[in-house]
Amino acid sequence: MTRFSLFALGLALLVGCGTTPTTPPTDTAKPTEHAHAHGESGPAGGVLASWGNDEYHAELVVDQPTGEATVYLLDGTAKKVTPIDAKTVTLSLKGTPPVVVTLEAKPQDGDPPGQSSRFVGRHDALKTVKEFSGSISGKAGGKHYTGDFAPKAASKK
Repeated sequence: MTRFSLFALGLALLVGCGTTPTTPPTDTAKPTEHAHAHGESGPAGGVLASWGNDEYHAELVVDQPTGEATVYLLDGTAKKVTPIDAKTVTLSLKGTPPVVVTLEAKPQDGDPPGQSSRFVGRHDALKTVKEFSGSISGKAGGKHYTGDFAPKAASKK
């Protein structure tokens, strides 16, 4: 397997929806679970972070050799791209030191004027396979959203 394939596989394991339910369970003997109508990865094979109460999903895809991150904004089912009126979204990676990457709007074919469903940026920290966690944040429809992702070890060979 190539280093990029290993990194993509590791990143695919990296992110869950990052949200927990806000309503306590009625039966405390059963664990609380976040109900999902989607898989663990998005249409482009990236990892998902939920924005709001699954109002949107942010799908993160990283090209390890170039250090380029692409975030696709998806609908609540995490299946269809959904353009928003933001010019940027922010990828924040926890670590020492923390890394913040501003991803610029790069509209796809079919995105309406002034909106984008794709955001792209680069950082050298994305070129290495390692364990990290962080968040993807942005503004859509006048509301600020943040979706967290927790660390999972990436496979190395």
